[in-house]
Amino acid sequence: MFFCRTIFLILPLSLTMSLSWCPRAWADFDPTEIERVYKAKNYAEVEHIARVRMAIDPYDVRARYFLAGALLHQKRAQEALTQYEACIKLGGETPLAKMSRQAIVSIKQNPKAFASPAKVVPKLVIPAAAVEDPDIVERKAMVQKELEEALNVHRRAKVEQMNKIANDEQDAIEAANIARPERDILIRAALDDAQEKRAKLERIYADIEKRTTQAYQERINALTKRKK
Repeated sequence: MFFCRTIFLILPLSLTMSLSWCPRAWADFDPTEIERVYKAKNYAEVEHIARVRMAIDPYDVRARYFLAGALLHQKRAQEALTQYEACIKLGGETPLAKMSRQAIVSIKQNPKAFASPAKVVPKLVIPAAAVEDPDIVERKAMVQKELEEALNVHRRAKVEQMNKIANDEQDAIEAANIARPERDILIRAALDDAQEKRAKLERIYADIEKRTTQAYQERINALTKRKK
């Protein structure tokens, strides 16, 4: 039980220590939504929000971190391990990556605490896709590839900036630890500043990805109309 409490207490702390196509409107994007839903213990909704964000941005470490916690609460430890490992790979030396390492150690030390009885997973039936002109399919695939390359450029830039925010946040916290008696005030200010920067960066890159995707989607749509 000690290990369970350790991991489940890590996640609420991550809002202040941390740095994701989609049915949600990006104009309404709320970077703090996933933590609020997690604190409300609606783990199925946390999983939904996280997977939507990850479908848009596979580099969203924060979404993966909360998803891992939600999966643990649902006794899906192996899936949670996969997400924690992704946090470490994408997060480098950020606080979220460090906490993911701690979580992995706790799970591996006490796997029974997070295990669940095996269940039979129903077979997924996928309807047959409509037949499309091979030439159009090839052209669309090329445009889609160009889109992915363009988005990856933006995502790498976002990860670099998120890492810089995390490093600056850690430096500010370490500097504040030296100060007396203003220590708590300075730490709180550093955490709030970092969170504000992350939220702003999320909005900026969400808008960039939205506009980039719209431009490429227009090219794909034009190919279909041209054929007709």
